[in-house]
Amino acid sequence: MVCISNIPAKNIILCFLIYFSFLSSAHAYNITIDKIIDIELKKKHDKKTVYRFKEWRKLINKSKELPAINKVKLVNNFFNNKNIVEYAEDIYIWGQLDYWATPIEFVFKAYGDCEDYAIAKYYTLLAMGIKDNDLRVTYVKFKTYQYGINKDLAHMVLSFYPPRESTPLVLDNVNKKLIPATKRDDIKFIYSFNGTKLWVAKSRKYGVYVGTSRKLGKWAKLIAKIRLN
Repeated sequence: MVCISNIPAKNIILCFLIYFSFLSSAHAYNITIDKIIDIELKKKHDKKTVYRFKEWRKLINKSKELPAINKVKLVNNFFNNKNIVEYAEDIYIWGQLDYWATPIEFVFKAYGDCEDYAIAKYYTLLAMGIKDNDLRVTYVKFKTYQYGINKDLAHMVLSFYPPRESTPLVLDNVNKKLIPATKRDDIKFIYSFNGTKLWVAKSRKYGVYVGTSRKLGKWAKLIAKIRLN
């Protein structure tokens, strides 16, 4: 996906449905994430790559007993740290206009775009014990001003819904502050989803449940790739 750029609405919907099928395997991936990191650490990587994987594993292992909000803050800061990963468009990383990387691929490459950040934060928080129902990967319209024109650009963030609260906190790679969605006047929620559910946004707080991912299988190859890692 090309983040913070102009994308027709029908293409956003198509990308959304395809990508949501990938997230149907969230729990399967969560079960093996620590083992996959250990496998990567046994490979002959350069020192910087080994450092990133070790820091990632350390983050997961040391944070499992912390309160949920502390986990969310740590994960957001970790992936927004340029010493771990940096923003780059898919064409420069993968030679493709639109590529969804697994969290392992993202950390290995050390570069990714908005959905790569959202994916990695999502799966890492699952591995740390955050409930899937408290997380939603969220497509938004990002309001910006370019060349004298106001634009609404496609972007992806991760939303965390604290227990007993209806307003989510936004984990973003553009605005790196962890703040409530109601204070993000620069974004408009379009869709949100997690491993099993899909919502159409009605506001920054609420969404209307519109279905599950059970019948979406377009990303079977990507799921298989994750399981083979």
